[in-house]
Amino acid sequence: MKLFSKLLALVLAFTCVISLTACKEENTEELDTTKYGWAYEIEEKTDDNGVTYAVIEALYLSDGNKYELQEEDYDVIDLVIGENGKINVPVYDEDGNATYDDNDQLITEEKTYEYYEIAEAAFAGQLLIGSVKVCPAVTKVGKGAFAGCSNIEKVELSFVGVTATDAVNAEKTFASMFGTAEAANCTAANVSYNTTGTATYYIPNALEEIVVNYGENGVLPAYAFNGLSTVKKITVTGITAIQNGTFANCTGLYEVVIPDAVTEIGKSAFAGCTNLLKINANENGVINFPASLANVYQEAFSGCSRLGYGKNTVVALPASIQYVGEKAFYNCTEITVLDLSNLNTVESACFYGCTSLNTLTLKAGATVLNNAFGNCTSLKAANVTNLPAEDVNAGFDFAE
Repeated sequence: MKLFSKLLALVLAFTCVISLTACKEENTEELDTTKYGWAYEIEEKTDDNGVTYAVIEALYLSDGNKYELQEEDYDVIDLVIGENGKINVPVYDEDGNATYDDNDQLITEEKTYEYYEIAEAAFAGQLLIGSVKVCPAVTKVGKGAFAGCSNIEKVELSFVGVTATDAVNAEKTFASMFGTAEAANCTAANVSYNTTGTATYYIPNALEEIVVNYGENGVLPAYAFNGLSTVKKITVTGITAIQNGTFANCTGLYEVVIPDAVTEIGKSAFAGCTNLLKINANENGVINFPASLANVYQEAFSGCSRLGYGKNTVVALPASIQYVGEKAFYNCTEITVLDLSNLNTVESACFYGCTSLNTLTLKAGATVLNNAFGNCTSLKAANVTNLPAEDVNAGFDFAE
């Protein structure tokens, strides 16, 4: 049976209950469904500055046992962690047992801390989570915090990686939150986290959308989303640069939304995104490069074979553009109409293999380097505006 998501907001009341409509037979003796409810299980700590914070260690489910619910016929929850700095925790009696009201519903209380950390494997295996929003009050998301949470369809964060500032290597990637242990209904993602290092994480098959809302002047790590294959849409706000390899080999990525303030797209940033079609899409088209974009580095969109799909789609670089590196749009085989009227130099092999390209606008006096348009087998000289006067075939491989 298909899972239906139900939005469950955390409220200022003292109860928080979810009805479990069915339970696997082997769990019926262990799980008291009349007392089913949830809250966050925490450990309270004090940092070196004397500030009290909470480490979120698990969901408190039913009588305190952390069940991995596997019955198909239940409602999933939309988990919101640390909204307005608040969190719901169980109310314990003097013996340390969770308490219930007269209707056998778990009693919770709302607490506020300066900040939160999510422990490693905190929510591992919890199949009742349908989406998760990690609010800015959370400063750390431990490795594998959501490992095996295979029903998660959407994740919203305020940073990528274990922490926003000091995470390095594999810990700076989005995938780190899902862990390296093989899990059912999860797909292995081979993630590059620098020029030589790789790690394998298991990403939920259900995960289709990621939203990352950085504050002003946020820094999205290089290789942040590298290797994700199930995700279809990624939105990032509050940044000014897309770094090297950030979205590379996200083979399922269909749409990306990035700020107009982005000035640079790094080397191989979107390389191998074979389904990427929409960039900042709006009613005027499916590709709208950031208005402030100045530099697009080598192989940035190499192999994006759907980019520019559609005979009326014009791929146009903005007036702010200064540099587009070698092979930046290599083998973008669906580009048909290309407007480079703001670009002074077209680097070698920049648009090599754009086999559907048939209409091209160049800037008057632009320099076109060798093989810039090599193997553009649909392009004819007659369809090039401002064709260079000297050696008209320099950089071109015109169709006959």
